Amino acid sequence: MNIKSLLPFEQYVFVTKLSIPEISKRMIDSTAPRTRLFSLPEQPAAGKLFTGTVSGNQFELARIIQYRNSFLPVIKGEMNTYLGKTEVSVRQAPALAVLIFMGLWMGIVTLVCIGMLSYGITHLHLLKPGLAIMPSLVPFFMWIGGAAMVSIGFKSESGKAKKLLLELLEGEVVG
Repeated sequence: MNIKSLLPFEQYVFVTKLSIPEISKRMIDSTAPRTRLFSLPEQPAAGKLFTGTVSGNQFELARIIQYRNSFLPVIKGEMNTYLGKTEVSVRQAPALAVLIFMGLWMGIVTLVCIGMLSYGITHLHLLKPGLAIMPSLVPFFMWIGGAAMVSIGFKSESGKAKKLLLELLEGEVVG
């Protein structure tokens, strides 16, 4: 597993035999307008899979879910015609506010981990083996937990969104 697969971003291109107007119509028919930037889970409008906007050959969507997941991907895409087929370029990432918060969180925890390591190395002679060392490992567990929370929360939702888009637009991933 490479480091790129752990980051909360996903980018892919798929092709479909549908034209851009047909894709836009299907997406508009399956998308409810975004009501608020931050909201509790809502009852989806009948037959709607996403919230967001579709404008011309671009779209910005989020999947409608009945539970809370702060790492729900924002799906941005662009449609272009190429050799008689339509290429849809998609980029999925968590909301900017979530990325900023997790960046600050992980940065602070990383600094604490570095501080704990440097203190441990310079004061190695004072460390005693046993359970007394466990509290000093808390920041490392926080870092691992934060990274896992971002990765699992995002990857589980991005896969579902990708599958929905491919089914809705009769797409096939290229490359």
